[in-house]
Amino acid sequence: MPFVPRRHGGGEQEISAAERATGVARKEGLSRNPPQGQDLVPSSPQKTSPHTSAAGPQQPGPEEQQEVRKLAARDREVRTHEAAHAAVGGQYAGSPSYSFETGPDGRRYAVGGEVPFDMSPVPGDSIATAQKAETIRRAALAPASPSSQDRMVAAKASRLAAKARLEGVHAGASAEEKKSPSPEATLEAAPAGQDPLARAIEVYKSNGSLPKPTTGSTLSRSA
Repeated sequence: MPFVPRRHGGGEQEISAAERATGVARKEGLSRNPPQGQDLVPSSPQKTSPHTSAAGPQQPGPEEQQEVRKLAARDREVRTHEAAHAAVGGQYAGSPSYSFETGPDGRRYAVGGEVPFDMSPVPGDSIATAQKAETIRRAALAPASPSSQDRMVAAKASRLAAKARLEGVHAGASAEEKKSPSPEATLEAAPAGQDPLARAIEVYKSNGSLPKPTTGSTLSRSA
């Protein structure tokens, strides 16, 4: 086996060509005698999906992370908005329903929603109808930022409440008229011997109107 000289400590030391080759290999960081079945050339990297790698799932990129944050914020906003409608509407509000969008992370996020309201009048009770409509109006405007649809529902509820109040006023007036006797009936019920003119004055003070003269009677004092 041939030898080649090398300097060490001011002198020469002979090393074999095999040792010299081994030293160069170690200096380069390579093994001239790799274990059986291995190769010095690194294998090509395996192809992975955008969100997975050979080591496992991979985090979304910056743009995808930003989209996920937006969807998460929208989800919170929608759910809070619809929950406000349902809480104030009480028995007149239905359960919230949502529309969803799937994000880059595979999760479903609420991006829209609605709460139905029962806008039917209370049969035979205008006061209860007005109170119900007022509750719905407040429920429609309950979220911090009501939508245009919310404002339309509130306006419809306001019209329903106004109509119910008007009907209640008319119903109350009709009931009062039935309870109060007419001026003519009051005059006819005057005690016997009472002066007709004096009785008419009492009727006017009580009802705010004079009775209509009946055939064969006058409101003037007898001479």
